Amino acid sequence: MKLIIAIVSDDLIREVTDHLMDKNIRSTKLASSGGFLKNGNSTILIGSEDNEVDEKIMAIREAIEKSKNKSKVEDKKDANIFVVPIKSMKRM
Repeated sequence: MKLIIAIVSDDLIREVTDHLMDKNIRSTKLASSGGFLKNGNSTILIGSEDNEVDEKIMAIREAIEKSKNKSKVEDKKDANIFVVPIKSMKRM
């Protein structure tokens, strides 16, 4: 099992969460801030089986690229993604 932690720019978060829902990927969004000038961002948490990690990261990437193609803004990084091992995940 893995935990995917994606820190996404606030101007892209809606597109990313909508795309994850369209692909039936469960996620939890947390408001967060940090970095230079405390730019707004949100943190997305996604539990994943090991063999599904790449698919879920690709879904995040697709949403960001789709949004960037609309705005033509490509001068900054829009997400930081961390993948960490977890012992177990329980849904209650």
